[in-house]
Amino acid sequence: MRLARHAVQLVVILAIALRVTTAVGEEEARNSYLAVKGGGYFPTANNVVEAFGSVSGTSGTLPTGGDFEAAFGTAWGILGAQFAAGYMFTSNSALGMTGVPITGVLQLRLPLVFVVPYIEAGAGVFVITAKREATSQTDTNVSFLVPVGGGVDFLLGRVLLGVEARYLFSGKQTYNWANLPPKELNMSGVTLTANLGYRF
Repeated sequence: MRLARHAVQLVVILAIALRVTTAVGEEEARNSYLAVKGGGYFPTANNVVEAFGSVSGTSGTLPTGGDFEAAFGTAWGILGAQFAAGYMFTSNSALGMTGVPITGVLQLRLPLVFVVPYIEAGAGVFVITAKREATSQTDTNVSFLVPVGGGVDFLLGRVLLGVEARYLFSGKQTYNWANLPPKELNMSGVTLTANLGYRF
């Protein structure tokens, strides 16, 4: 009887150890993810007054707009990488601007069980279309983009929840509209997003 009891205990211990090992292995295997991001875009460059002169009811900086992105990322312990493409927009009575940011970043991550804070930096391109509201004329340009930021991921099984803040440094772009000299605009700004992802 004693031998049987010890055998049962050993089987239970082995089963628990196997389950824990399997769970850890499954968790480690989920180092890649697909995610969608959504939130606000806060332009910081003093560009509208420079381009058009004073516009009633506006300031030098474009108003808060929106930012939506799709991202693929992967991690190797404390290091990670993410590639993303998105759609950003903002406008006032003089100017409407939409942008497609395409970025790649490297991350320094600090895994704390299921909470993973991180900082990141990278590079990319910014495809921006500007529309002069008075005439509906549009012009599109491409500039470099340098994203720098950080956030926190919450790993809940296969679900990833997160918040992220980035500063996007964009090069100036020159736009040409009829009856106006060339105008320089800058779409540098801050994005603040909530993220939802699937880990695999």
